Amino acid sequence: MSNLKIKQGEQTKTKLVNCACKLFAKDGFRVTRFDTVAKQQGLTTGALYHHFKDKAALFEGAFEACAHNVAQKVFEAADKSDNPIDGIVAGCVAYIETVTSPKYKRIMLEDSISVLGWVKWKEIDDRTSESGLLSAIEDAQAKGLINPSIPSKILTRFISGGTNELALWVAEGQNKKMTLIETEEVIRRILQGLK
Repeated sequence: MSNLKIKQGEQTKTKLVNCACKLFAKDGFRVTRFDTVAKQQGLTTGALYHHFKDKAALFEGAFEACAHNVAQKVFEAADKSDNPIDGIVAGCVAYIETVTSPKYKRIMLEDSISVLGWVKWKEIDDRTSESGLLSAIEDAQAKGLINPSIPSKILTRFISGGTNELALWVAEGQNKKMTLIETEEVIRRILQGLK
């Protein structure tokens, strides 16, 4: 297969994933039809099957794309901070703000685990964001901001799991802005207490 054909195939797949992200975010996994994605891109359902074996595989592609986008927002927020603790806090808050937005909420919080299963969901989460959190925690430990005797992998899972739970809670709350302010303060106090 020529490089041009490969590139065209990758571009088509990206367009399909972007379209699927919009449809899954708006209508959810159950309501979104597999063939609608193809039609909206001017393709046949057969062309869609060329890239994705079924709707669940298409959702996985959409979820992974969303997870990369969310991770990018998290890393951008964390990189603005001067020390690792502030970076971790900023990253957690950015994660919660981003995944609770209409663009990501349904895909990232509502449908993802039921469609993908926890193992696949966690595999993608590890690849897209948890490895960055682990690096930030290890950096904080190296700088004496978090006790180095605390196992960094366990702490990473603890913060990641807690942040996901907080995102679900914020998503269902009435006053998102106030809840985020309070959440940020609690995360900061917990991390500062680990010194």
